[in-house]
Amino acid sequence: MEWMLFGNENRIAACLTGWCAIVFFVSNVSQSVAQVDTQSHGHPFLVSFSSPLQLPATLESGNHQFTATEISKAAAARCSKARVLIAESHVQGLSRKKQESDPSERVLRLFQSGIETRIRQTASANALKLHFAIVATLQAESILNHSEELLLRQQQALDALVEKGIPIPDPILVRRLQTTLNDKRMDNQSKQNLARTQLAALVGPELSCSYLPTEDMQIVPSDMDVCDRIKQAMTCRCDLVTLRQLRTTIDEDTIEAWDSIGAMMSGLPSPIKKAISLSRILRTHRKKSEVQSTIELRRRWLDELITDRKTTITTEVESAFEKKKAAALRWANSTVQLENWDTRIAQLKKMENVQGNLASQIEAKLNRHQAMAEQLERWLEWQHANTDLKLAIGSDF
Repeated sequence: MEWMLFGNENRIAACLTGWCAIVFFVSNVSQSVAQVDTQSHGHPFLVSFSSPLQLPATLESGNHQFTATEISKAAAARCSKARVLIAESHVQGLSRKKQESDPSERVLRLFQSGIETRIRQTASANALKLHFAIVATLQAESILNHSEELLLRQQQALDALVEKGIPIPDPILVRRLQTTLNDKRMDNQSKQNLARTQLAALVGPELSCSYLPTEDMQIVPSDMDVCDRIKQAMTCRCDLVTLRQLRTTIDEDTIEAWDSIGAMMSGLPSPIKKAISLSRILRTHRKKSEVQSTIELRRRWLDELITDRKTTITTEVESAFEKKKAAALRWANSTVQLENWDTRIAQLKKMENVQGNLASQIEAKLNRHQAMAEQLERWLEWQHANTDLKLAIGSDF
């Protein structure tokens, strides 16, 4: 009966090796979060889901347990790009007193406020993805620990057979599997360290390097369809809201500011103060009809920009919604598979006294570990897709 524990060593080896290959669910987290979207640089509102990470100041905190909401808020508050934008507005002299007296300055401040809000939202989204990646690596570490305990039991049983003089075709099978497991453990720890390092750029090293994320490993379904999400985005997206507000500011008093804004939104270098001064000089020599014509052209240009943003936002919401839905379905399927293996293990335990099926039990437990890893992978995919959907909608994190 003891020999039956190792009668299927090839199946056990293949099972564990296959399971180890599954544990890659954070392998591309750092790349997907930190990669630079070069196509978004020409437009101040085209902030992609994968904007570069920002470097904030140090955050002091004695609390080492944080939720996803707390992490996202910390990243938004400490976003360096947004702080630089605010500092630049002060450098330009956009004080409250000047904004109240100069329509052009109010337009520019409104424009900057919309960009600042979107940048902070993107920082929150990046921090959330890293937070969930850390959760995944911690859960993976637990799975690895359980697998190591199972292999240790196998090794002890194998050593007992060797001491009894029972010939074994592959006496170092378990040791090879333990070596593979150790490699996966080191890889998982490296991924966690990398995620914490990148998160430090968003929330500070004192927080990211020591905190333990608290997160529910269940997925909460939503009864809202994609059309509801699109409607929500049309009212929540700060870039679209800002463009609509800016549409109402185009008049004779602000046309000089729009010369600078038009240059910036087209990706052309145009120092604001010089552009405004030059536009103001030219306006004094224009006929009233020419000024009105310029205003109408600016309004039509902004109408086209608003239409383009609506199309882009719709595509972003639909893509993120589909990814989230697919991840939820796959997570539910992985949960069913995990329940199937629980049932199978229970069946084998009932039959062990009759058939001596310890090898089959070990194989089933390793398969259950593989199912746990797959479920964790689906969970991380859903969390990332849900984060992308929130960013596409423009809702709070």
